[in-house]
Amino acid sequence: MCHLILLMPVFALVVFWIWPPVVAGTFYTVIFVLSLWMYVLIMQAMRRPMLDGAEELTHSIGEVMDTQGHSLRVRVHSELWNAESEDSLRQGERVKVVGISGLILHVRRLDYDRPSKSAQPPARQASI
Repeated sequence: MCHLILLMPVFALVVFWIWPPVVAGTFYTVIFVLSLWMYVLIMQAMRRPMLDGAEELTHSIGEVMDTQGHSLRVRVHSELWNAESEDSLRQGERVKVVGISGLILHVRRLDYDRPSKSAQPPARQASI
């Protein structure tokens, strides 16, 4: 079906056999402009990131709801998931999904407070 949309300007050439050139030219111009607009929309849609499935869950942020050793219950996108983590996590901690196997999410602790190793403390301003 999508190939028919891409060939719309070619199919519209038939109007030059049916109608006078002025009418056919106007009709063909409209079809050509609409086709270009649709091509732009199609290309934008193809470049968008995946919005569903495992690709969308990876790198999502969630919250630990229940812990049992390394086995967890995690809320991600308002859904409860079984999860595993190598970190020791507590209820209420924020986690990031790093992988998926079947219906089990692999998560790790989300550290906002951990400073990067290259970060330096801010310089103190001299008081006058």
